Amino acid sequence: ILAYIQAGGGIPASVFGDAAATTMALPLALVEFALIIYGLISRNKLMMMIIGFFALLMVIIGRWAIFRKAGRSGMLSLIPVISGYTEYAIAWKGGAYWMCCLFGLLAPAAPVGMIIRYFETGMSKALAPAAGMVMGLMCVCIVFWYGVVQNYKLSKAFGHSIFFALGLMLFRPLFLLILGLGSSRYQLGPK
Repeated sequence: ILAYIQAGGGIPASVFGDAAATTMALPLALVEFALIIYGLISRNKLMMMIIGFFALLMVIIGRWAIFRKAGRSGMLSLIPVISGYTEYAIAWKGGAYWMCCLFGLLAPAAPVGMIIRYFETGMSKALAPAAGMVMGLMCVCIVFWYGVVQNYKLSKAFGHSIFFALGLMLFRPLFLLILGLGSSRYQLGPK
């Protein structure tokens, strides 16, 4: 696929018709760009580390500016757990962060716990792993839902729409920078 794209590939107009190919040009260009970037970084671990470092740096700078706009100390963005708690507290409530952490810890523990219970009590061989997987999946869904609501509330706290929240979910480092360094103002008042 990558060689095809690098050779100037794309979906030919004959597949969807000229109008569809023109309409799909931008999304396909983005997909092609993403595949090229993936091809570059998947073979080069140093490139992956550099991109990860810059993404982390963007998150820290964005959170620092967001915290300052909300009347909090920017230094809180440097402490991992406190940074997440502060972001939740600014947009929503801090207790939601701890619930998200709890369910995040339970997600991998649920299948393991059910397998241990199988060996202790002799549950059905099919029931224990299946119940554990369902419980783990429920925990993952709850954590995902908390993340969606957090991004929406953070977006609303600075006067943005649901589309900005979608950007926060998909391109978090970039949108945190836009939120922190842009012209948006914190609208919920001091907490």
